[in-house]
Amino acid sequence: MTVKYVDTAGNKIAEDVVKSGNVGDDYKTDQLSIPGYTFREVQGNVTGKFTNTAQTVTYVYNKVGTNTPSKPVANGNVTVRYVDESNSEIAKAEVITGKAGTAYKTEKKDIDGYIFKEVQGAVSGKITAFGQTVTYVYQKEKASNPGTNMPTKPVNPKTNTPTVPVVDNNNDNGSNSGNSNNNGNSDSNSTTNNETNNIVKNVVENVQTVLPKTAAEKVTWTEIVSLVLASLAGLIVWKKRK
Repeated sequence: MTVKYVDTAGNKIAEDVVKSGNVGDDYKTDQLSIPGYTFREVQGNVTGKFTNTAQTVTYVYNKVGTNTPSKPVANGNVTVRYVDESNSEIAKAEVITGKAGTAYKTEKKDIDGYIFKEVQGAVSGKITAFGQTVTYVYQKEKASNPGTNMPTKPVNPKTNTPTVPVVDNNNDNGSNSGNSNNNGNSDSNSTTNNETNNIVKNVVENVQTVLPKTAAEKVTWTEIVSLVLASLAGLIVWKKRK
């Protein structure tokens, strides 16, 4: 490989240095201090490995007292866009302008009615002479559905079904079987009449307890009469048993 030292016009200002080695061996080149010249740049790899093809590293110098005009630094810009998922603009785009090499940084915005989804492009970096674009993508915020309150069915008051009094036929059987005189029968009939009156009274009271308190839930008179008849039927059966 060959190391050259030239001025900005390509003229040799120092002897070339030739380095050799086996393919794959490392090499290293050196920058020289040359009187009347100042180092400007190097072209090629300063270090590397030998290959089976020719390699050249060139050190370029400026001549002392010669003002080499420098290239003007170009300006560049970064465009920051804010769009929805269909690429429609939802906020005004911003443009960051500066000299090439200047650092830049972009930021996402809070946009009403939208939720940030992703960013396309470098959020921060350096401005180049070529145009750059950073795109912030948002998705539309879904409208929340108001909760629907399903009307609840009114709870019907629990009704108590009147029960027919049950008379214990086993009570006082011994005394009734031994009592066959008229006074005993008269007392028995009087007791029966009183019990009948009490049963009817209980039935009426029970019917009153099951009557609903709201007009929307009235019990028909047919139902009331049915309850009374059922109670009387029970009474007749009980009397026959006696």
